[in-house]
Amino acid sequence: MKTPKRKLRKKSPAAKINPLSEKVIQRIAVRVLKDIRRSSAPSAGAPPSAARTRLPQREVKYIHLHEAANVQQKKVMAVSFLSDPSAWRLEQAIVDNLRLLAREADVYKPYHDLSSLAQQLEPDLVLILADRQPIPADCLDELSRLSVKKAIWLSDSLEAYSDASSLKPIFQVVFTQQMARISGYLRAGCEQVHHLPFSADRAIYYPTPRRESYVCDLLLVGEPDAACAEAIRTLRSERGLTVWGLGEHGDYADRSIEACADAQTPADYYNGAGMVVNFSHVSRQAFEIAACGSFQLLPSQSGVLDYLTPGQEVVTFRSAGDLSEKVAYYLDQVEQVRMISSKALWGSTYRYSFLQIAAKLLHVVFQT
Repeated sequence: MKTPKRKLRKKSPAAKINPLSEKVIQRIAVRVLKDIRRSSAPSAGAPPSAARTRLPQREVKYIHLHEAANVQQKKVMAVSFLSDPSAWRLEQAIVDNLRLLAREADVYKPYHDLSSLAQQLEPDLVLILADRQPIPADCLDELSRLSVKKAIWLSDSLEAYSDASSLKPIFQVVFTQQMARISGYLRAGCEQVHHLPFSADRAIYYPTPRRESYVCDLLLVGEPDAACAEAIRTLRSERGLTVWGLGEHGDYADRSIEACADAQTPADYYNGAGMVVNFSHVSRQAFEIAACGSFQLLPSQSGVLDYLTPGQEVVTFRSAGDLSEKVAYYLDQVEQVRMISSKALWGSTYRYSFLQIAAKLLHVVFQT
């Protein structure tokens, strides 16, 4: 079906999808998530379903999938340079959802001859997945000779790509995990840089009953500054709160806060926490907390607020004093906490799942 062109909002580097377009993709998203549940969810019992309340429309210009360029005939060749042994889950999630939107999508490792592979597949887009390690020069040389659209999606949550200047002559579009990285890649000469975090792995992050050994009143994710740490210690003392810390590398720097004993299972801690205060700069972590249906507070300058709606899916704070007031307030507001966390869970299913994120990627590549 032929679809008309639509205008791209240029104000923000993060593309938005109009809630009206949910009707186009909702059935696909539900089917995919049900398949994931059947194949990967623990046998102890199915996780609760997302709340069905429709979020109010926000006053911004959105991307309508039904008005987007016809990507159904596009072919995507993804090449992964990700070095983490667990990266196969991410690679599979990306390519599985691209297949729902494009004609063909497959992921390959760089030991293939990229030139021959591209000649054989005739892709419309070569999508590179990479972390901070520089792509080998011979691979960059092969990529530079390909006369198709090329984009790179960086797994740069903790560290920026180490050789950003090498990206400029090769890739038309760079996707980054952090809003704060955009200026650095632009200074390196990259022409188009967009904030596009990886979504939560819904086979791992979903609501479960609270397990006793993971229950706490307040879970800190990432490291607070000195003022916020002091505010939390005061709250703990005055209100008798159980406060645990979950660091980015399994430990926790603030020794006055008890570190989570089993940092390899963050989903259990997200589900067990009364509320989560998320100081992490990793956007995907905020998506993972939302996918567990957990209530979270974020600093007001967090880049992930391009996707999570303040006051509806998360609560934001501007300072240590503001954080202290809001934690104290929401400790006594059970219904509001439930409503906000339910909307975040709803959003993780219908607005920033891998299906919607993949749609945004294709939109940016083929419409800008």
